[in-house]
Order: sequence, then structure tokens, then C-alpha cells
Amino acid sequence: MSSSLRELSTVVSNRLAVAAERASTFVRESGLACRVGCAECCLGAHVECTPLELLPVAFDLIDEGQGEEMLASLARLQREPQSVGCVFLERQGHAPDGRLLGRCGRYARRPAVCIHFGASARLAGGGERTVVACRVMKDDDPVRVAAANAWVSARAHDALNVPSISDDAVSLMALSPAMGMQRLPFNEALKAALEKALNAVAYETDVEE
Repeated sequence: MSSSLRELSTVVSNRLAVAAERASTFVRESGLACRVGCAECCLGAHVECTPLELLPVAFDLIDEGQGEEMLASLARLQREPQSVGCVFLERQGHAPDGRLLGRCGRYARRPAVCIHFGASARLAGGGERTVVACRVMKDDDPVRVAAANAWVSARAHDALNVPSISDDAVSLMALSPAMGMQRLPFNEALKAALEKALNAVAYETDVEE
């Protein structure tokens, strides 16, 4: 059971690595990018992902001997509704305008929503593709956002070369519909992924003994 879940985790990791590479190309060519050090999304309780996307980081935590400790921390956070923000957010002070600055403590294992935001396109009304840009991006540099939208529109005939947040979500979901369709706030999704991974490792250990 653990080996099959680990195998699934490896496939997910590979898919996310491809998505991250495409997102990097999108940022480089479109000119759109998040504000350096911005952590607004990381604070949002509304940011959701799936346990499936977090399987790779869940197994990393277990392999590093931090699985049980992280699970306990996540359980505590659930009992403290005033505590918001991604558990991996490393706070680094505030910008002059008061916005929080920070960095991701597990950037290499970030889920699809983190990979795609500000670095992909989505279908808008009328079937047109527009960039996935947040309020901070639009307020900071509306001209750059407009230019990125123009860049995406110019490639309407070549949509396969423009990363799509929805297309990648469907691709991941197909790997495991049960885990891929369960959208939860980030910390809850990580808790669910950790519980599955820990149970799988415990089962494997019992069988070997």
C-alpha cells in the first residue's frame, strides 16, 4: 500500500515539476511575475488545493522524521480558527505599504495552485484565455498585467504552449479522482495527505514485521 502511494506521489511530483518548468517559461516570456517577497496568497484561508498535490511533501516530511510532528501542528491549527496562513510560510517582516513579506519553506514541493498563480492562464467568459493575476498584481502594475494578457491572446492558436491552471488540474485529477477532487484549504489538504501517507507507511511496516 505504501509503495503504491509512493509511486503515485512520484508521478504527481513529476507532473508538478513539468508544470513548474512551464510556469517559469511563462513568467520569463510574458513578463508577468509576483511581487518579490509577496505573501498575500500564503495568508489566505481561501486558497485551496488537493491532498493529491501534497503527497510529495507529505512523504518528504515523513522521510525526514517530521510527519507526526507536522500532523500534530496542523491539528492544533484547526482548533485555532484565528490562525490563518500556510504552515510553510516563513514570515520576513513587512513591506513599506504594510503588506507581509515572506518565503515558502517548501518551494520546490509547492502544489499546483502555487505554481500556476501569476504564471498561467485560465478560461474567462467567452472562451478567451486570461492570465491568472491577483489584486496585488493588478494594483501594482496594471500595464504589465495587460501586456501579459496580450501575450496570451497572441498565442490563442497555440494554447498548448500556454500553461493552463484548469488543464493541469484535470490532468492531476485523473491520476487519483478520490484525492484529486477533494479541494480543501491548504493546511487541511496537507493534513489529509499526511494522514494517508502515514497510514500507508504504518501498514507497510506492520506487514514487514
